[in-house]
Amino acid sequence: MAHLAADDWDAIKCFIGERASILDCKGPAGHTGPDGSRWYSLDGVWEIRGFVMCEACYSDLITWNHLKRYFTTGPTIKSDEGMWTCDAAVPVVKEGLRRAIASPDHWEDLHILFKRRMEYPGCVEMRNLQAGSTHWYGSKAVPGLIVCTACYLDYFVLDHARSWDLLSLCPDQERRVRQCAMDTWHMKVAWTVCTRIGSDNHTDEYDGFEAVARAILGSPPCSTEDMRDAIWYAPRDYHGDAFAICHGCVVASMVAPGFFQEFKQVHYPRNKDWVCDFNPAAPRSSKYTSLYDAAVTVGNFSIFSDYVSAYAALAECPRNEPFKNRRWYGKNAFDNTFTICELCYKDAVEGTRLANRLDSDVVPDEARCQMYSPRMRDLWRRACQTNDLDSFLVLAKERMHTYLFMQMEKQRVEFGQLMRMQQRQTLMLASTINQGTEGFASVATSNGGPMFGNRTIGFNWHSAAGAQAHQQFQQALGINVVQTGDSTELMSLMQRWAELE
Repeated sequence: MAHLAADDWDAIKCFIGERASILDCKGPAGHTGPDGSRWYSLDGVWEIRGFVMCEACYSDLITWNHLKRYFTTGPTIKSDEGMWTCDAAVPVVKEGLRRAIASPDHWEDLHILFKRRMEYPGCVEMRNLQAGSTHWYGSKAVPGLIVCTACYLDYFVLDHARSWDLLSLCPDQERRVRQCAMDTWHMKVAWTVCTRIGSDNHTDEYDGFEAVARAILGSPPCSTEDMRDAIWYAPRDYHGDAFAICHGCVVASMVAPGFFQEFKQVHYPRNKDWVCDFNPAAPRSSKYTSLYDAAVTVGNFSIFSDYVSAYAALAECPRNEPFKNRRWYGKNAFDNTFTICELCYKDAVEGTRLANRLDSDVVPDEARCQMYSPRMRDLWRRACQTNDLDSFLVLAKERMHTYLFMQMEKQRVEFGQLMRMQQRQTLMLASTINQGTEGFASVATSNGGPMFGNRTIGFNWHSAAGAQAHQQFQQALGINVVQTGDSTELMSLMQRWAELE
């Protein structure tokens, strides 16, 4: 900012060059492994235990302003195998730092807020914790709108704390797992859109958020249970029947300016297993919602609707699972040398230089998709660059043969283990039965009598069954279900497959 104010473009160019060399903040995904990333923490009396900031956020938010004096001057280099997450990616921390830059006098109050936020588990963590692990807040204006402490601090405390009440839970409620309202896609997108509208127009859209939240909570829940009676919606320009979202999700989706007219109600026949395509249980929910978020960000609904029109009807990629009587793209008369499912064809092949040299047909025999892996997609891009399909097909054939051979070897090893396990169990059972007979014989001949056995095992039993029980037991113990040779060969094949997959 100082460089901009001084119109110092040389310094600005230098900063841009340095910033481009820094790893971007990965947010909640975190940094794993010894990636050499640099981390900063609060210093001295301002230190908050466990608080760290990645170099990207430090560069963006701290290094150029007065907040720098609150942080350590020497970064810590990440070198262990643990996961580190940047606390500046926490919404209340990021927004608080921005406000502290503009209003230095507020630093102490914001620092207390940061420290408070670090004391509570995040919203995602609360999915697996008892409700008593945090506090809960309820909206005064929207009955049923209840959020965890993390979300209350992240989204509401800075500007709308007076709109919320701290709730009291009874012991039984504290022992249960409770879902935070902000841990649902439609509530999160409603909040995101309302705050974005407010930012763009310099208005407070909190009342608008409350109205949308009230409508969402008044709609039937987006559930994985029987949804046959739900009201369904789809993009206005979508003419298929493979995509639909429920009323609650469409209410949240329509919040974005200009998007309310982009949906239509649809009346597809639905069975009890149908799930809203925005529900996390739906196969492509993350893709759909991320594209919808992107559409909202740039104000272009077609980013989302074009994908729905192109992809909704396509079956999920089966990867290595074999399927019969399915449409495939491929070469060499579909001899299973190289086949691509419709989804991966559209994702990675359609429109490329070599796409028109592939065939397309319904294949009656078993086939697998070979274009799901990043390696194969990269090899395809290289083949298109060099216009060399034949070399690519040689690599694809080697890959498929390696996979099939590995599967055959795995089945052979598993079958051998199963047979040895059954043989061992049979011997153990027979030994147990014969031991019972030996028990009766030992009682009947307690006053003396012939003993049974042979020179190898000795004559220590009161019946032939007893001697046989001993031999069966020893034989069972001698059977190795898992044999070293099999494991070594299989591991070698699995390692080769990992290289080729």
